[in-house]
Amino acid sequence: MTEALTRLPEVLWDSAQREADLLARNLETRAIQNASARLRRRSGNLLDSIAGRTFATGGLIEVTLRAGNGPEDEYVRAQEEGATIVPVNAEFLEIPVGDARTPAGVKRYANSGSDPETVVRIVNRQRTAGVVLGRDRRVRWVLTKGPITIPATHFASDAWDAFLNDFPLYLEQQLAETARVVLRG
Repeated sequence: MTEALTRLPEVLWDSAQREADLLARNLETRAIQNASARLRRRSGNLLDSIAGRTFATGGLIEVTLRAGNGPEDEYVRAQEEGATIVPVNAEFLEIPVGDARTPAGVKRYANSGSDPETVVRIVNRQRTAGVVLGRDRRVRWVLTKGPITIPATHFASDAWDAFLNDFPLYLEQQLAETARVVLRG
């Protein structure tokens, strides 16, 4: 019995690390499910970037959830928290439509000026909206003064909330089970 008790801290630590890895994967799965259900999927980069990880240092185990890998970090924040978009360095927001987008819905060109197919820009008299036509006379870009509001989806925070709600009971059950196994020998 004494030997089992001396091994208990090491066994609990190993068990806690394994369980934390499992919980991180569970957190990642919940965030991916939320994102899949709530976001309009375009390139899939945001969904592919969601990752639950664990880090064990200094006697602590940290569970993290990450989404975004650089340039799309701003997009991740807008999807999670919502955002209002207004033109900054231009008169209009330019929204690509039709052939100015890839099949995934991502714009092919930085703006209508860099789109080689655009030929004419038509703006209403109030200068609040307009369109950019292509050589085939179809609309390639929609122009607006904005603002455009992206509603919050909370794909990550809802996963965390569910995780934190379940975690205390889960941890209690796992620690009790590990202690029973160790004490049995």
